[in-house]
Amino acid sequence: MITKLFRIFILISAGTLLLEGLIEPQAKAIDKLVFSASSLAPQLNKIIVNYNEKNNHNVEVSFASSGSLARQIHLGAPASIFISANRRWIDWLIKKKQVQENSVSEYISNRVVLARHESAKHITGQSPADIFSSLKPKDRIGIGDPGHVPLGQYTKLSLNEVRLWDQYRDRFTPMPSALATTRLLDLAAVPMAIVYKSDALKRINIEIIYQFSDKEKGRARYWIATIKSDRTPQGRRLINYLYSKDVMKSWQENGFMLSLKP
Repeated sequence: MITKLFRIFILISAGTLLLEGLIEPQAKAIDKLVFSASSLAPQLNKIIVNYNEKNNHNVEVSFASSGSLARQIHLGAPASIFISANRRWIDWLIKKKQVQENSVSEYISNRVVLARHESAKHITGQSPADIFSSLKPKDRIGIGDPGHVPLGQYTKLSLNEVRLWDQYRDRFTPMPSALATTRLLDLAAVPMAIVYKSDALKRINIEIIYQFSDKEKGRARYWIATIKSDRTPQGRRLINYLYSKDVMKSWQENGFMLSLKP
């Protein structure tokens, strides 16, 4: 089982690395580069495609874990806008004087959920404790790596809130991004995982069995900020578009919750 799981982990990680390295130099110059938490793909891609078509621009998006993207920005990556799934990485870049502090605002939010593969009908219950107790002895649980993946950090907060983290920590399979965690479950490499609601809703093989409440630290917030080196009107225009009525409606239709525009 471990060997099979390791092989799947390598395949998923390789796919994630391909996604993170999606942006390559192209013949047409890139007008703006958006760095975004991987859990916003593919919806953000669709939004940016529509923006490009309407404005005849060439804005590109690079997806990865928020921590990985923040470190790339710190090293000089030419991003114009950063959408992070953890405010901590925005604050870190503010301290490094690489983000315009007055540009930071909460953008949208997501819900952390317990989900099972559709074949794992034995996993059931009304509460997190009931659901975890229904696991078979060898069942493992997919999570985002809490060391640098916001999904994993939210997961740890929620499971600590319901007093399950310490009890089950040896059964977790940490993954390098939210997308990789969802793929692990979608491929049935684990019977259960803690993922974002928006990701679970996109997969026909995944069933949501519990949603962590705000009281259980289950709301994952996305923060948007402008990189300090970008003070162009085009950058402001793109931000305004991301807050437009149609764009915000599309987020809601894909399982996200809205935040108030500052």
